[in-house]
Amino acid sequence: MKIIQNPKFDIWDSFIEKTSQYSIYSSSIYFSLFKNEVDWYLVEEKGDIIAGVILKKKEESIAPIYYNGIFIKKKYQESFKIIEICNFIIEELINKKNFFYVRTHYNFKDIRSFQWFNYGKAKSKLFTIKPFFTGCIDIEEKSINKIYSEFNSLRKRKIKKSSEQLITKTSDDFKILDKLSCNSNPTRDLSEKYLTTILAKHSLKKGFGTLLVTENKDKIPLSASLFFHDKYAAYYCVGGYDPNYKNSGASSVNIYNQIKIAKGKKLKKVDFVGVNSPNRGFFKYTFGSKLKNYFEIKLSL
Repeated sequence: MKIIQNPKFDIWDSFIEKTSQYSIYSSSIYFSLFKNEVDWYLVEEKGDIIAGVILKKKEESIAPIYYNGIFIKKKYQESFKIIEICNFIIEELINKKNFFYVRTHYNFKDIRSFQWFNYGKAKSKLFTIKPFFTGCIDIEEKSINKIYSEFNSLRKRKIKKSSEQLITKTSDDFKILDKLSCNSNPTRDLSEKYLTTILAKHSLKKGFGTLLVTENKDKIPLSASLFFHDKYAAYYCVGGYDPNYKNSGASSVNIYNQIKIAKGKKLKKVDFVGVNSPNRGFFKYTFGSKLKNYFEIKLSL
């Protein structure tokens, strides 16, 4: 096996779209925005590309990477082969970098190579492995009415009560999103501001972002959300709301409209890309999403 560093985007995308771990976050249309802050690697064996991973160049980078590895060609699903591939990636790349950080896709299940690294060696560096969860809604075989029926009672009640008083529309004004995000989360860090400004602008320009703004009848923006989409799924990126109208139901109506757009695009699922904090996690979970687990795997040398 050998490592190919930063292959051309067409080669990368051709491989990545054929893996079970593919998402918009692994596509070059997404990470090309911050390509100078990441490296993307392919693993080749006997002329066949069999695996890949995306890694930050610097640990302190705020580049928003999610589901960035490990990507395995579908025909290699045997545990022994996955372990062999991961062991090779670990051995090759920790010699090139002073840290290793991935947030796996939920379709990457076998993390034992990282658990076993330096196993039994006293005072040796070990990977830190943390479990995380996302929530996904399978929408491919369901009508929008069926999807709505699986929301919890609180969410349905808010949507039913508020829909007629609110107007939701698509927008390309990411400044509205940025302002609402700042108002609802005044302690947000630079990484979240990056999502609502630079990344939002990029996604709208490249056509894989959908920004929805929900207003009241006085045209005051109450809630906004940015979702990404590829040909398979829609992905929650970031949202915000006006705290003065927190109980207006605007956020519920806004996300429901994002789900309807995903259904209209004939996508297979909606991925909330994390349900790991108490408030945000509960909110996302009430839209009928089902839990899927993934892992944060990190090693600093």
